[in-house]
Amino acid sequence: MRPTTLSLVALLSATAALAQETSSAPAPARAAAPSAEIQAYAPEQRKTMPVAEARAILERFSGSYAALGRPRILFLVHRDPLAGRAGAKQAPERESVAEVTRLFGRPFRAAGAQLVAPDVAAPLVAGKSFGHFTATGSEQARNDCAALARVADVIVEVTITDREVLLPRVAEDRVFVVPDIHATAIRLGDSAILGQVSSREVLREREPGRSNYRFGLREIAESTALALLDDIAQGRR
Repeated sequence: MRPTTLSLVALLSATAALAQETSSAPAPARAAAPSAEIQAYAPEQRKTMPVAEARAILERFSGSYAALGRPRILFLVHRDPLAGRAGAKQAPERESVAEVTRLFGRPFRAAGAQLVAPDVAAPLVAGKSFGHFTATGSEQARNDCAALARVADVIVEVTITDREVLLPRVAEDRVFVVPDIHATAIRLGDSAILGQVSSREVLREREPGRSNYRFGLREIAESTALALLDDIAQGRR
């Protein structure tokens, strides 16, 4: 019976060691739950994106944003309107710039991004183009970029232009003025492009075969902002 007793003791010892090893092993990491801000977010204009999809984009961006080191983000929004063209009905430049800035900032804030107040950077960017801060050949450009880097880490340039869309009709053709929005996110430290989207591409993917003249500035701006967040998130995968 002695060999059996020894075998039983060895088995119990091995079982105890295995249990201790298992209990000391780290538990599998669980994905962080979406923040309350993400769960509460809903696009103001829901014709181009369902709420669930928008929240999924914010959740993906939130993880990528943390991996980037939670950079401070500054929006530079400007408009190049159609000037002097017959039938071009559009919102005043100041009004459209303010609205697009708000619509772009809203999903970024919901995802936890740090946004730089426009008033803080206004003296640093006044009269200067976006390309000025990404140029490296000019000493003045380098100095201005260094000054801007004290308050921001990433610049998001949003350019609003207008294009005319001809809609053939039996009685009379109609011309619609459709906003085009291009957005580029660039890191000031190394001029790396973190994300880049165009509203024309976004709407073509989401609404194939549908005329873009059906969408207004607010709908296009919000869809483009969410697409930019998703593009940044994909760049960090």
